[in-house]
Amino acid sequence: MSGPSPSCSIPTAETMGTGEGRDSLRSGVGRSKMRVMILGSSGFTGRHVRTLCERDETLEFVDSRSLGLDLMSADSILSALSACRPDVVINLAAISSPAEKDYRSLYEINAFGVQRLVDALKATGFAGRLIQASTANVYGSRTEWVSRESDPVDPVNHYACSKWLAERVCGMAEGGFSIVLTRPFSCIGLGQAEHFLLPKIVRHFRERAPRLELGALDIRRDFVDIRDAAAVYHALITRSAVPDLVHICRNQTASIQEILDTLAEIAGFRPEIAINPAFSRPNDLRFQQGDDTRLRRFGMSCTRTLHNTLAWMYAGDRSE
Repeated sequence: MSGPSPSCSIPTAETMGTGEGRDSLRSGVGRSKMRVMILGSSGFTGRHVRTLCERDETLEFVDSRSLGLDLMSADSILSALSACRPDVVINLAAISSPAEKDYRSLYEINAFGVQRLVDALKATGFAGRLIQASTANVYGSRTEWVSRESDPVDPVNHYACSKWLAERVCGMAEGGFSIVLTRPFSCIGLGQAEHFLLPKIVRHFRERAPRLELGALDIRRDFVDIRDAAAVYHALITRSAVPDLVHICRNQTASIQEILDTLAEIAGFRPEIAINPAFSRPNDLRFQQGDDTRLRRFGMSCTRTLHNTLAWMYAGDRSE
């Protein structure tokens, strides 16, 4: 099986018009496949993106870890890039939890690590495409407001701030390569660490735990199936005509209460829900919804329903 999951519509040469196609990104002389280096391929998003790249017979996947690349070390980045000579670099490596208390490491990886990467790409004469993952959290707290890529940002926690700094690093980059920034909303699915809310809830339902403690139930998020998100990244890797900044979103929201109701329907079971104020953080974002106009304009979309995603997570089916 090759290519992205069928629920994400990928543009063709006909729909994209004058794009030169993936050959325009291939820099290796005599190379038959586009070489893609993924940073963070062992992470939640990275594992799903890696799966699609490995299924695509036109791509050659390179795991940055196999070359000893460490975003804390400029020398290791330079050495890995020199040895690999990739056509596309996709950086999904990050400290991802806003609750992370080691703020110095958070900025060192999420922001200064990107600066080291950009510097090394320039130093090695990289002429391909860098895809840098940011986050929708850069928009900060909003009330019933659909965020667009052109909206002002207002990060309210260190994770979002570090990602915004990474965006600015990319914006100031000078070199002979292109950069694509993504702002994913709330990606969910199999493989997500259980200290995140949705895997925790699904596990309680699967184990039929009689009681589940949660924070606020009225928080609304734009939940995206990780398989759809991975398919978007695959499209950004392989297509010639891509946006320079794009949301990964569904333009639909669901509350935590709606998550519970959907899982109760799937599981045929409903635990007692206890509200624990200690689980709510002062900077928790109450509402997030992304406009997907630009994503669709470039022929991509995230279409799996929340019910489909939660049923997949509940079943624990890793065959997809």
